[in-house]
Amino acid sequence: FAPVHDHAELQRVRHNYGIDGDYILSVGSIQPRKNLARLIKAFASLRGDGSIAKLPKLVLAGKCAWLYDETLRALEESGAKETVVLTGYVPEGDLPALYSGALCFVYPSYFEGFGLPPLEAMKCGAPVIVGNRTSLPEVVGDAALMVDPFDVEAIGAAIKRLIKDSQLRTELSIKGQER
Repeated sequence: FAPVHDHAELQRVRHNYGIDGDYILSVGSIQPRKNLARLIKAFASLRGDGSIAKLPKLVLAGKCAWLYDETLRALEESGAKETVVLTGYVPEGDLPALYSGALCFVYPSYFEGFGLPPLEAMKCGAPVIVGNRTSLPEVVGDAALMVDPFDVEAIGAAIKRLIKDSQLRTELSIKGQER
C-alpha cells in the first residue's frame, strides 16, 4: 500500500466502481460490528447542512457478510441511497487507488481484533476517522480522529470537520503516513 498519484489509475478505479466526484470511503465486510448503519445515519444527517457546499458521496467497499440486512435497511431508510455507492468485493489491487482518491476514510467499528483498513488508508495518505474502542486507538495513535462509534452525531461531526478543514486533512494524511 502506497499513495497512488497516477491520474489514469485513480480514474480507472473510480470508473470501475461508479464513483464520480469527491467521496468518503469505508472498507470492510458489511456486518454489524463494522457499524455501517450508524455511519449511513451520520452521513445522511449531513444532507442539507448549509455549511457544506457539496456533500461527497459515501462509498462502502466490501462484500456482504453475516447479518448485512441491518446495514441495507439503514441505507433504504436514510433517504441518502442515491449518494451512497456499494461496491461489493474490491480486489486488493484496486484498494490503494480507492484509498488514495478518498476525501477521508471512516472506520466506525466498535469491535476489532486489530483493524488493517485504517492502516492501509493511512499508508495511502487518506485522513482517517475511527471508532474509539478496542484496538483502534492503539492502531492509529494520534494520526486519526477518534469518535464514539455509538454516537451518530459524533461520527457526523467528525466527517463534517474533515470535509470542511483541508488543513486538518493534510495534517492527518502526513501523520498517518508517518505512523
